Amino acid sequence: MTARLFVLCQAETPALRAMTFGGDDGLSVEGRDAAAAMRETVPKASRVLLSPGAAAAETAAALGLAGAAEPLLGDCDYGRWQGRPFAEIAEQDPAGLTAWMGDAAHNPHGGESIAAFVVRLGTWLESAAPEGRTLAIVPANVIRALAIHVLAAPLASFRRIDAPPLCLLQLTHDGRRWALRFA
Repeated sequence: MTARLFVLCQAETPALRAMTFGGDDGLSVEGRDAAAAMRETVPKASRVLLSPGAAAAETAAALGLAGAAEPLLGDCDYGRWQGRPFAEIAEQDPAGLTAWMGDAAHNPHGGESIAAFVVRLGTWLESAAPEGRTLAIVPANVIRALAIHVLAAPLASFRRIDAPPLCLLQLTHDGRRWALRFA
């Protein structure tokens, strides 16, 4: 039986609008309204998984869904940069930011590198292999990491994947491998 994993990007947050590293302060009013507006069109699933952050839980609530938090679906750990604006890091640690932007294995913030993050999400995906239809509500970076894993794309592709709020990635598993599916 083919498994389908629908990966929905959580709705907009003030931290996203402010370009903050890993900020999770819940949804903006616009994000909540946008999620509520798509309540009737979200894919039906027998299981709903949520990133452990407030934004994923609030997105699910706006969609009229309840789900279980899955810690491995959390956003990248940005260490000392967590919750700080991109512009502030660019000013205070330009060399670290440049190194991080240019090398997926680099983690000048002391948290998780993009390379380690992609491995974490790939390991989760390969061990999860859900049956039936599952909906996961996650931050944009989780969508990027899952796409890179499934496509076996180079890590440099991470920042080339645009995953706006409430976008949907569909993955299928045929018992042997995962694939991207366009609807």
